[in-house]
Amino acid sequence: MMIEYLDVMIVYYMNVVVDVDFLSNVDRLVGKLMEKN
Repeated sequence: MMIEYLDVMIVYYMNVVVDVDFLSNVDRLVGKLMEKN
């Protein structure tokens, strides 16, 4: 039971990290687009 719980937490944590990385990339992309205009 505890090991299954840890697996869920690891997957959840990895998804959150990917989301944060993705958002920062989008933020950078938007910043570049704003500079051109």
